[in-house]
Amino acid sequence: MTISALDEIAPERILLGLGSALPLRLGQMGVPYAPDEAAERVSTAIDTLRTLWKGERMPSGKPGLPPLVPQFPPVHRVPIYIAGLAGYLLTLVADTRRDAINRAKREPFVIYMMSILSDVTLKRAGFDPALRDQIAAAWRREDFTTAGSLIPDELLDAFIVCGTRREVADRAWTYHEAGMDLPLLQPVVQDEEQTSAVLDAAVAYGTAEAGTVAARAALDTQKKGAVAGLRDRLGARDRDDRSADRAAPRRVRLPHGRRAPGRRACDAVKTRSSRSVSRRPSRSASTSSRCAVGRSSRSASPG
Repeated sequence: MTISALDEIAPERILLGLGSALPLRLGQMGVPYAPDEAAERVSTAIDTLRTLWKGERMPSGKPGLPPLVPQFPPVHRVPIYIAGLAGYLLTLVADTRRDAINRAKREPFVIYMMSILSDVTLKRAGFDPALRDQIAAAWRREDFTTAGSLIPDELLDAFIVCGTRREVADRAWTYHEAGMDLPLLQPVVQDEEQTSAVLDAAVAYGTAEAGTVAARAALDTQKKGAVAGLRDRLGARDRDDRSADRAAPRRVRLPHGRRAPGRRACDAVKTRSSRSVSRRPSRSASTSSRCAVGRSSRSASPG
């Protein structure tokens, strides 16, 4: 009903975002969390919403109760987006990479993120899940100093972008080369200094200042190729226009004040000319007629 009401207020401007939520927030509210079942629950919720939005009934979740009947399905189509923690790159910028890493290990949010990594994620990155358990135990004791010291630099590099502005831009370019079309940089610390530094790194990435020399040269070549292709298309269009102009019939300019005859006038002139020609006997026909008459007269006269 909430989505339907919002769709009524702002038609075709509503997006619905769903996710499995953070384990910490669910634990604070007493909601059980199972990583293996999180994706299945989100998928089931999407199927339920789409069924209700179609106006169809859903069976009751408890025996003996009537089915669930949709009351106010949205009139317009509401897109559903699935949220995830890997949708952006957590970033921390400092004067040196060492300073950025040391500060990241002192941030409670970073320590918390390292303490909730799944077994699959850690194994894919090449780390033992037991390391996460040690970090999580220190986190629960609120011993942030010990928890930060347990985080190796390689673990931070696997999940957080740390370094100078140029190094952050280079890392963003690395993700771009790996297939991430639009890297999103998210400041770990939400203050003006870090936000400004992350924006500077984003500008460096967007202006092709990041990456290796070969990568920047390839990007420049790609841009030049696009411009050259556009010029070629425009040149081909101009040549086609000139060819069409040459193929079109030329018009004769008339003196000022006179108008060229229209199609009907030309047809009328042709019709009158053909009629006059058909009525006027040809010279050859009249000559042959006189010859024929002369021969017949001579043959008829007495000898």
